[in-house]
Amino acid sequence: MKTWFWIGAIVYLDSLSYAHRNFGIIIDEVSVKVFNTVLLKQFDCQTYAINNRSYVDCQILLNRTIEKFNVRISLDFSKSNGPDMKLYDVHLEACSFVTTLHQTKVLNTFSKYIKEYSNLECPLKANFPYKLEKYNLNEQDFPSFVPIGSFRSLIQFYVNQSDVAARVKSRGRVVPRH
Repeated sequence: MKTWFWIGAIVYLDSLSYAHRNFGIIIDEVSVKVFNTVLLKQFDCQTYAINNRSYVDCQILLNRTIEKFNVRISLDFSKSNGPDMKLYDVHLEACSFVTTLHQTKVLNTFSKYIKEYSNLECPLKANFPYKLEKYNLNEQDFPSFVPIGSFRSLIQFYVNQSDVAARVKSRGRVVPRH
């Protein structure tokens, strides 16, 4: 009898993780600012929508090989009727970011998406076309309830501990979906 209870509980909990989400995530804008043109030949991003889903494509081309670099990643969220909340603000060694398990589910999801949608691989080679293609935020990777509101993210790329080579800002919304 206990066995059937646990089997039923596992099946039920598993079905909750795949339940239809009552929200959608829209990426409204992604902007890139390059500060180090000696290092970066190209760094561009575009947003677009297909079938009510937001996508981002980015292209990166380097003038020289980079063995190691750091990133600062931050995410702020604003409920429509509440104050801004900083969900995280972390500094990481970028090459290990994609291969490391992180303390927060949001960072693990972001790391998974970078692996899934890009060809980034360290060391980053000069004159190699790096791409992020059809990057999107799948609602199934988030908790079943996410509040309606807006978000802002910031990613800064450092070639050493203090010089920002590029900055990527994005802005988006969590909207109700019926």
